[in-house]
Amino acid sequence: MASSMQNLVGEQSTGIVMEQVFSTLVAAVEKIMNPSATPQERTVAHQICEEFREKSPVCLQCGMMLAGKQFSPVVRHFGLQIVEHFIKFRWSEVTEEQRELLKSQALELIDKGTFPLLEEELHIKDAVSRILVELIKRLWPQLWPDLFPHLSESCHHGSTQTELVLKVLLRLVEDIVVFQNIPAQRRREILQAFTSILSQLFQIFLQLLDRYRNPSGTTGKVEDRRPILVMFNSVAMKAVLDAAGVAAMNLQEEHRYLFLKRCCQVLTEMGRQLCALWGQVEDIGQPVEFDTYLKALLAFTQHPSLMLRSCTFSLWTAFIRHPEISKNPVLLSFLPQLVEVCTGTLYKVGLPSLNNSPSCEYSRVDFDNDEDFLVFFTRYRTDSADTIRYMTLLAPELTFLVASKWLQTELSKPVQADKAPCSLSSPEYLEWEALTIFTESVMLRLFQSDKQLPDISLGIQLLQQLLAYQNQDPLIQSCALSCMSALFPFLRHSPTLLPSVLEKIFASVVFSLPGQTKSTRSRAVKNVRQHGCSFLVKICKEHPDILFPEFDHLYVCIKNIDADPEQLSQMERCILIEALIIVSNQFADFERQSAFIAEVLNPVKQMWSSPEFTEAFSHPSKLMSYIGLNQKPVQPSSADTCGINRSHIMYCITMILIFAKRTTWPEDLNAAERGGFVLCKSEDGSVILRNPATAHITHFLDNLFALIRTFCCLWLPEFMQQRHPEFAKAYDLQENERLAALGAFLKPLISYCPRQYYATVAVPVLCGVCPAMFQKLSARWLVINQRYEDGVDRDDESAESQEVLEDQLTRQLTREYLELIITVCTSRLSSKVEVTEEMAMDEEVVPPQFNRNEKALSELGLLCMRTEALFPSLLLCVLSGITWSDTICCTRCVSICWLLVKQLITDNVMRKDGAVHVFSSVLTGLQIHGQHDGMQALLVSLALTVYEEMRPQYPELKDVLLSIPGCTEEAVQNFEKTFLQGISPQKMPPEKKKKEVFKNLISSIIGKSIGQQFKREASYKNLPPMFVRRSRKNAVDVIETGDDSLCSLFAGDDV
Repeated sequence: MASSMQNLVGEQSTGIVMEQVFSTLVAAVEKIMNPSATPQERTVAHQICEEFREKSPVCLQCGMMLAGKQFSPVVRHFGLQIVEHFIKFRWSEVTEEQRELLKSQALELIDKGTFPLLEEELHIKDAVSRILVELIKRLWPQLWPDLFPHLSESCHHGSTQTELVLKVLLRLVEDIVVFQNIPAQRRREILQAFTSILSQLFQIFLQLLDRYRNPSGTTGKVEDRRPILVMFNSVAMKAVLDAAGVAAMNLQEEHRYLFLKRCCQVLTEMGRQLCALWGQVEDIGQPVEFDTYLKALLAFTQHPSLMLRSCTFSLWTAFIRHPEISKNPVLLSFLPQLVEVCTGTLYKVGLPSLNNSPSCEYSRVDFDNDEDFLVFFTRYRTDSADTIRYMTLLAPELTFLVASKWLQTELSKPVQADKAPCSLSSPEYLEWEALTIFTESVMLRLFQSDKQLPDISLGIQLLQQLLAYQNQDPLIQSCALSCMSALFPFLRHSPTLLPSVLEKIFASVVFSLPGQTKSTRSRAVKNVRQHGCSFLVKICKEHPDILFPEFDHLYVCIKNIDADPEQLSQMERCILIEALIIVSNQFADFERQSAFIAEVLNPVKQMWSSPEFTEAFSHPSKLMSYIGLNQKPVQPSSADTCGINRSHIMYCITMILIFAKRTTWPEDLNAAERGGFVLCKSEDGSVILRNPATAHITHFLDNLFALIRTFCCLWLPEFMQQRHPEFAKAYDLQENERLAALGAFLKPLISYCPRQYYATVAVPVLCGVCPAMFQKLSARWLVINQRYEDGVDRDDESAESQEVLEDQLTRQLTREYLELIITVCTSRLSSKVEVTEEMAMDEEVVPPQFNRNEKALSELGLLCMRTEALFPSLLLCVLSGITWSDTICCTRCVSICWLLVKQLITDNVMRKDGAVHVFSSVLTGLQIHGQHDGMQALLVSLALTVYEEMRPQYPELKDVLLSIPGCTEEAVQNFEKTFLQGISPQKMPPEKKKKEVFKNLISSIIGKSIGQQFKREASYKNLPPMFVRRSRKNAVDVIETGDDSLCSLFAGDDV
């Protein structure tokens, strides 16, 4: 087969048997695409196709014939590829006759070469458009001036032709403007031609938009929806409801259930159109059968299928929020029924794996498993609760009355003491859970309504009933606490109930079941206790003014509970103390608040400052032994001393954090002055306040820093070898730890450090952090680069996943550290910006682009660059970051690099080997990142700036430039003579020209992507110029010729 093809390749077109050529090529293409072909057969077939495409003189003719619609899509695509390849790479062989033939056949392919729009393969359309684009690049406009009239005419021949023309225009513009993959001269000519025909192009586009604009896809005027209201007449409503009734009679058949869902969608869409028309269009209001329509909608909301219910919630909400429909008496008459129905929609039933509700049967049709159902149910319950909230705004008395009756019903049910505890699927718990969500939804909007509110005494009565309610079931008691939390706003109208409420909360805090101890409590009991603690914190945050009069009682209760060592866990104790701290902020008295903090912190201070802790924090080996890191893990028990030690450390740290986070001064400046919170006034007159916890927290810092220092040493190799193998994962870096180190501590510390403390706070911290970070990042990147160079495939999937994770963590850590360097060295946040607790410190900061004219470093950056122990690690990290294979890191390094280098030159610190390293690092970055156009432009500008500014003082940079392959001594001398040596500002060449010449000097090291390294260059021919420049005529001297007539002055040569 191959030998016969070779004979055919060398013959002239007049002697080739075309049928034999076709059969050979078609067989080769089909063999390539045949999955059962052997590798050897496929290789031979590839060779035949490649030789024909590269050498055959009849390549063009055969390609056009193979593109005929009578062949299979694979063969047609191959034929089109042959034609495109011939145009791109063998254009120099094209004769004038072939050129004209190509033009006509390319347009014919657009008009008649494809099947209808929906039948043709996408890759065939793309191949047809590519052929015409390649021709346009080489012929238009000089040799094909009438192209666009032909294309405009093709658009009138059908949708397929229109799509192909648009594909041609899109690809052509992408190649010219976006990818810029054609010679610069041709690119300029085509752009000029496009500019000259813009009016024609826009005319074509407008005609196409007018022709293919789909009326059904436009919104249109609201009045245009008026005909939809015909669906609300009695005949249409009866037809829809009858059909839904027939479908609902036998829902065991899935297609009937599907039809019912479609009916529900029709009804809800009718309602949405009614919302758009009602009140917006004159004479459109309540439809005739609106009552019937709402009955049907309510029936779907009551249906056991949760999917059908979910379709109606958004429409009910839209009705209730509509300014006109919400006042309609018919809708208002349905609200009581709707509220009752919504109470049933909140039950968590219908899981496909259960049979505790009629909804389960429908869920098995709608969902594949319980996980899918739970994802849907979360959104479903949220929509239902939203409907209840908006109903509360519209009718607060109604919804609160339903909530109160429901709650009273549950509270009046007898409690069976000997009954087994409820589970998450018990009917009693499901009832309480739904009641809790309904009550919270109602109370969330009750006092925001402008309608008449319910009787306050009823809310107080409900609170009293909840206080008197006793139930030892953990799940039920947790729901009762949630209901009490929702009703807490009523307590403002009856402060005398506050002691009883606190007693109820503390009863939950110490809740336990018979036979359970502190170490054997069940998860359900722990949840109730934590719920009680969290409830207390919540009301302290939301209503501190209500709880402040009861502070002493609150404090005594917590101390009495804490006196029993078998009562509170450390987490529960921390939460309760947090509540106390929040309320204590209402003291508005610095001394009193400080004394309270000292009293509460005293036990923690004694534990934290104990010789036992001090000894454990003094050395990594002692800390490992103290917390059990070098021992085999054991089950938690009273005999687990290492576990107890870990718990004590965590308790102390948590308490320190709570006091530092929750202790505040009064928001009112006058109250702060009266309470003694004012420390002094700054130079600009602003008041500086003092925190009552500061003096007490500082006593913890010595051991805290000792623990941090020792803890960091645990990552040293000699101590990592001492850890027990089962604790290996304890060393994994977690997201919150990474953010805490870089985002939540260092950035705000540097950004908001006062100027007067730069030398004593910011610089010492950076002197410890920057060298360690540079060493750590360099080692990490060395491993990553070596891994990429080796290119070893991992058989172990877990090892490969770990490598990917380490790679991503290293990149993220590097980016955030470089962002910190930028924060240190460049413009800083305004001192007037207020730092709040909730300020997120992990937001992405877009680094400034490289600017050689940027004036100077910031004040802190200048101080850092003049600190001998600090500036080497800063500069080396920035220079190394340029060479690391991460474009984001490189961008941030480029933005700051010249500022650092320039400062070292100004301070006369830069040595010649340092200058060579700077220039070499930038050139290495070009080799790594040059494939990206944006990065290439930044790095070329930086390299030019470094060479231009440092070359006079450091002549060694010329040797670095000459070491680049292809960069000659003569070229460098010409560059320096033209652009660097003694050029006056008036005669200075353009910056763009300078960059182009410098880029040509270093072009051999600029990196290219794999796809561009061995790219075959497309073939182009020179076209005649678009604009012919006429020679300038000699001026006529009228005086010398003596002919001063106007006719002779403006006459042509032939006159």
